Amino acid sequence: MNHQEPKPLRLHLGCGEIYLKGYFNIDYPQAQHSIVNIQADQYTEIRSLVYPEGTVDEIRHHHVLEHFPRTEALALLINWRRWLKIGGLLVIETPDFEESSRDFLNAPFKKKGLYLRHIFGSNEAAWAIHYDGWFEEKYRSILGKLGFEVVKIVKMRNNLAKRVDYQLNTIFDAIAKLTPSAIKDAIGINVIPNILCVARKTSQDVSELKVAEEILSSYLIGKEKENQDILRVWMEDLKKVVKISNG
Repeated sequence: MNHQEPKPLRLHLGCGEIYLKGYFNIDYPQAQHSIVNIQADQYTEIRSLVYPEGTVDEIRHHHVLEHFPRTEALALLINWRRWLKIGGLLVIETPDFEESSRDFLNAPFKKKGLYLRHIFGSNEAAWAIHYDGWFEEKYRSILGKLGFEVVKIVKMRNNLAKRVDYQLNTIFDAIAKLTPSAIKDAIGINVIPNILCVARKTSQDVSELKVAEEILSSYLIGKEKENQDILRVWMEDLKKVVKISNG
């Protein structure tokens, strides 16, 4: 009797109009999108998803994580790690906050709006707001504390990683840079800084509550470090998205 290996479960979250073969594509219902035509296998709110622990091979999303407040983003990272198998991959792409900030400071006024939009979101829908910034050092620090091994950081000045193999970013950076502006505008290519992080789940034991509190404590200012009232609010917000089981 032949036993077939089960197909890998790969999730593509916030898929938008890009349907990736070999992945289970998930996004908001079409009614919540004012411009894009969604192509998904499941239409739902990402925060409501539940998968059994250790059952998912890969979780991939492009320009999704920055749309969540930092407490919810941290809770989602905890959820995603739980779902992943040991050795499973987490692939995240966001705007590169550091590089975008540098470009903003050096840009003439007429181009500064491009970088403000890239950092803070397009704002054409309730979800189209960016709540937090991500960059290499932050990825390495937070994911490391949560029990991931960062295996690759890809910096790019194109928006093609969701459509093509992100490992070819150098080639596509050159294509994006050399393509005339009129053609780039017509086919939707831009050269604004993005960053992609590939991380692998390790077998490390993680005390999720303690790690989350440590990470969020780094955002405290002045007297907040003493009374920690706002930290308690942040932790309650986090717990609404993830149930901490090993604090």
